[in-house]
Amino acid sequence: MANLSWIGLGKLGLTCALALEKHGGHQVTGYDPSPRAAQILNGTAPPPEEAGIEELLNGSRLQIVGSPTEAVAATAAASGVPISCSGVAAVRAIFPG
Repeated sequence: MANLSWIGLGKLGLTCALALEKHGGHQVTGYDPSPRAAQILNGTAPPPEEAGIEELLNGSRLQIVGSPTEAVAATAAASGVPISCSGVAAVRAIFPG
């Protein structure tokens, strides 16, 4: 088991973070500038339409924090899409040009 962080908890990111937690046995800490992932986890927003998402959400211990720095602070590995200062996915950091 490892402590992992996942930056970007949209449809794909949330599903991946939950799968790492449930099937990999990892403790996952996540960050997203949108409150939607936290709303999904606490049941106030519907989850994305994704096969198996209800099973992944059931009993989840995914921790959502308020900044990317907090997410990465106590983790062994990090993954996700970089987020710019304005809260937008910084895909140019991955695909320059």
